[in-house]
Parts: sequence; structure tokens; C-alpha cells
Amino acid sequence: MPDLSGPKIIRVHDFAEAHALRRTEEAVEAIHEELNRPSTPLPEAELQTLLYAALGNTGQSRTCRYLLYLLIGAEDPTGFKGEGLLEMRTLDRKLADTFLTVLNWWRGPTQSDRPLYDILQHLEDVFSKETPKK
Repeated sequence: MPDLSGPKIIRVHDFAEAHALRRTEEAVEAIHEELNRPSTPLPEAELQTLLYAALGNTGQSRTCRYLLYLLIGAEDPTGFKGEGLLEMRTLDRKLADTFLTVLNWWRGPTQSDRPLYDILQHLEDVFSKETPKK
């Protein structure tokens, strides 16, 4: 017996549901890929370079301190108020590239954030002793 039911009618809401399901599956896949992305290797030498530069008493030292604290959204312990990443323009090419390497690591995933926080704690200890309390 022939099929007399006629052509299948696809309702608009079925199409919308299928589209939403496909977008959800794509989003889940993107999240899965991001969660399984290997961690970025710790840039130990670059962190040490920025630490040594930040301990100085120059404009570049101030900028290094500011940018390191900017990574975690905290204020420079010396009270310097910068203009965000615009401050990178005051760094020489080597320090700017060093900071960008640390920034790339920081955006993650990282195995541990502890190395950055250890450096910031060291800077806090050094500069809180030098900055008179009011």
C-alpha cells in the first residue's frame, strides 16, 4: 500500500530546537577541548627577570611592579596608579616581551598560580617596609 501520509512537515520550532541542540553540543565540545588543553609551562626565568626588574628604582621597575600586580587585579604596593597595559609602552623590548611571555602563561591553564603569588608577596614585603604607613 502506498504511503498516503504525504510529505513530512518540519515545524519551525523543531528546526529551532535542532539548531539549539547543535549549538549546545558545539559549546560542550569547545569547553571539553579547553579543559583538556595542556597547561602552559611555567616561565621561571621570565618571572625572575620581572622580579629583579621590579625590585629596582627606575621607571621600568615601577612599570614591572604595576604590571605584575595588574595580572591579579591588585594595586601596586608603592601606590603607583598606572593606565593598564598602556604602561607596557614604557618598557624596553626585552622586558615587554618577557611580560608578554608571563601573561601568556598566566592566561592558563597553569599547573599552579603559586609562583606569581610568591613573587608578589616578596614585592609586598620589600615595598611595604619602604613605604611609610599613614
